[in-house]
Amino acid sequence: MITTARLFPILLLTPLILWADPKLHPFVARYYLQSMYMNQGIAQTELRLDETQYHITYTLEPVKWVGIINHSSHFEQASGSLNKTQVRPQNYQYQHRDWLGNLRNVSIAFKDDKIINQHLHINNKWALTRKGDELDRLSSQLQLMLDLQDPGTLANKQWHYRIADGGVIKNYYFEYLDITWIKTPIGRLQTVRLKHWRSRQQNTADQESMIVWCALKLDYLPVKVLHHNPGLLEYTSLIYDYQKE
Repeated sequence: MITTARLFPILLLTPLILWADPKLHPFVARYYLQSMYMNQGIAQTELRLDETQYHITYTLEPVKWVGIINHSSHFEQASGSLNKTQVRPQNYQYQHRDWLGNLRNVSIAFKDDKIINQHLHINNKWALTRKGDELDRLSSQLQLMLDLQDPGTLANKQWHYRIADGGVIKNYYFEYLDITWIKTPIGRLQTVRLKHWRSRQQNTADQESMIVWCALKLDYLPVKVLHHNPGLLEYTSLIYDYQKE
């Protein structure tokens, strides 16, 4: 959990909901993946909770007209322990099949002192030393949702998470921009708007960046993400269905 003593400026801008005890609720959220004003894919994120354990999955499939020529698919799954302020990942799985049918299959196990990476598609396995605060890509979304319920997070203006990604530890950075209302297919939502970018341990910034809108009344679930990568088409993930389980 991120804390700070510099709270006064942010209190003038932040709704009282930020003071509630941090918590998450099970949900299923579905998103359109849009580019050039057209729906290109359908994504789904599902969170299930079992006492102190969490299970989160993410899937992405092309829409029917794209699927005629593009048979790609994407699947991620993570599980671990959860309390009111902290996520502790235990297992993570990543599977991606590109439009040519090539499969990338990755498994990560978070042990007490090490992180075991397995690239199953090339039969490769190795371990990284664990410092204790590392997360996987999916679990970092839950940690972000919890941290945004703490007013100290936004007072920090900028923070980061250490993510086991691609066989190395990367820093996932977030910067608070403002609180704004947006229109979505599920209604008008008040959101925290963030800038997000990534870098490796060597602090070499990636070109890719994102703008993320997180809805206050949905436990700060990301409801819109604008992806920007120089030289490539921009695309947007926008929520169109939400069910609290």
